[in-house]
Amino acid sequence: MTNLEKLEANDRREEIFARDNWTCRICGKPLRAGIPQLAHRIAATQANIKKYGREIIYHSLNMWSTCSLDCNSHCNIGNRPVERELLIDEILAAIDRGEK
Repeated sequence: MTNLEKLEANDRREEIFARDNWTCRICGKPLRAGIPQLAHRIAATQANIKKYGREIIYHSLNMWSTCSLDCNSHCNIGNRPVERELLIDEILAAIDRGEK
């Protein structure tokens, strides 16, 4: 990853934390400096990237702010096909509107 890509990734993280009002999407606790994480609702595995594409997996709608690994683990909807398909449809619509 180049320095520019790292800066863009950090900016994107900050945008998602701000979108989520610096609050964990699972438990509602405020995010603390140095601990916040981004959780992929559809996991960023090689199999999922191959199946759905990087644009879906790394889209901001597939990421939630979480306060801990425990909350992060509760975000995964990979085994919930109805929720997963609804999220994919939502992401595809956002992509069509030009949203990242």
